[in-house]
Amino acid sequence: MEGGNQHESLLYEKLDNNKVKCRACSHYCILKENDLSLCNVKKNLNGVLTSLVNNKPVALNIDPIEKNLFFIFYLDLFLYL
Repeated sequence: MEGGNQHESLLYEKLDNNKVKCRACSHYCILKENDLSLCNVKKNLNGVLTSLVNNKPVALNIDPIEKNLFFIFYLDLFLYL
């Protein structure tokens, strides 16, 4: 395998002439040698389907635990007036 984050995918089928069929989604891409899948996250390397995005985050988000507390306090203030 080339690179540090590339690992063999689990959901694929080996075909003849170093082709592979990806079964990770409903596209069922058939990839020749060194081809990328339709989603650009899988690649055929020497007849082995590898994942190019292993150990990479899908999304990063700073999400506070407490949300809109002042709004709730302010709303309750109007309800009791």
